[in-house]
Amino acid sequence: MKKFIVKVFLVFSILVSFQLKCTKIEEEVIENIKTNSLKHNYIVVNSVDNSPAEVEVSYSVFVEGNTENIVKTECKITPFIIGGESVQVNYDSIVYIWHKKFHDYQRKLKRNYTPRGADYLSIKNLSSVAIEYAVIGNQKLEFLPADEIVNSSDIVNKNQIDKTKVVKYPSGAAPVYKATSVLYLIKPELAPQTTVYVTKGIYAADGGVSGREAVAVPLKTPNFGEIVANTPFSVAEVLSLYKQEYTYGNTLYPNYNAYMGRNTKDPNDRSILQHNYKIKHYGIVSAGESLENKGEVWFINTPNGISGYNDF
Repeated sequence: MKKFIVKVFLVFSILVSFQLKCTKIEEEVIENIKTNSLKHNYIVVNSVDNSPAEVEVSYSVFVEGNTENIVKTECKITPFIIGGESVQVNYDSIVYIWHKKFHDYQRKLKRNYTPRGADYLSIKNLSSVAIEYAVIGNQKLEFLPADEIVNSSDIVNKNQIDKTKVVKYPSGAAPVYKATSVLYLIKPELAPQTTVYVTKGIYAADGGVSGREAVAVPLKTPNFGEIVANTPFSVAEVLSLYKQEYTYGNTLYPNYNAYMGRNTKDPNDRSILQHNYKIKHYGIVSAGESLENKGEVWFINTPNGISGYNDF
């Protein structure tokens, strides 16, 4: 059994004033590095002119029965999609104590961009034309407990909905396009194949929120949000959405909350481009060049990874 390494950080904040305020102490307890199996996000790749282009991709995957990741290397011809496999990650388990009481719990990924590391990704463009790629989140859609909806005082139409199908924030695959995860447009078999409910703020004349409404969102073939898709989107169609977002904005949103509040003045309710995230979800690799992931690609399906954060 692994021994626990305990690090205690004491942060003293002494405010000198006439009232002589008390010193506050926060303790951070870190356990040994732990492991868990997560999933890769998906990456779509195509040439910029839709001509066939040869590309070599390498990334780490975890095969059941092994003790560590292995490197998967393939030569592919565009257009194609990779990802979705399991990968073993390392993380720190952190507990925050405030005034000797439990305050919060968090897990933080230990990033590893070397071969067999969970974040390892290499995309080599072996062709004479530039290629483009986009990252599609592979997060599981989760629902709030029905009891929480029953006891809610601000969902005005809670008695007219299926209380077991209210989406939990921030679950669900990012990004969101016209009320559906882009993931379901290219891989409809991964959709829940039912109608879910997403809460939306009801705003008063003064801009304050007077309650919430649960909005029905179909996620069942062929209806996905506001889209009717009788056939899955192609790689080129998905890439066009990302190009539109990174050119004009207001196309792809990091989660349902941001999409539902897109017409408000809340700075959190903005599209991906307007959030100005540290990492990009769309990019171009020139002819003969390669992309070696050093943190610019969100390849592990943690909910906050779209923002560049390591917690999950």
